[in-house]
Amino acid sequence: MTSTALSPDEYQAAIRRNQTWNFVVNLADLSFFHLAVSFIYGSTVLSLYTSHLTTSALLIGLIPAIQNVGYFLPQL
Repeated sequence: MTSTALSPDEYQAAIRRNQTWNFVVNLADLSFFHLAVSFIYGSTVLSLYTSHLTTSALLIGLIPAIQNVGYFLPQL
């Protein structure tokens, strides 16, 4: 049976060789994720949906507050 394990020096060389690529790809992934989340932020979508169901400015304005209460209340 042949061993495919790398020696410590080979392992460190592989890490150094891929470090820049991994950093750039992870940074791009995180950037695009946050960009996408900003377009579909819950209070924006729910407010738009609620505005089609009712004309009450109070209900539409409560959407972000209800979202924050739902996020922070379970921690109490």
